[in-house]
Amino acid sequence: MPTTVKQSGIFYSFDGMCWPHAGAEIGDIEWQLRYGNPNKHTQILAASIVSAYRALIDLPQKERNRICSVLKMKREE
Repeated sequence: MPTTVKQSGIFYSFDGMCWPHAGAEIGDIEWQLRYGNPNKHTQILAASIVSAYRALIDLPQKERNRICSVLKMKREE
């Protein structure tokens, strides 16, 4: 596990990486993209979520599991 996990907005950063967390704001972004008129800020956040997903699936399973464990741990706090 990382020694320090920092949160900034919808992102957690640790071990030199930055990952979006699956909090309420992610649901708001999803709703805006599906049904609303997303502004530039929402589009940039959505692009970062897609980028994180793409990066995550390209990692080896052990590293994916480690990152997901950290994100789940922070979500449950």
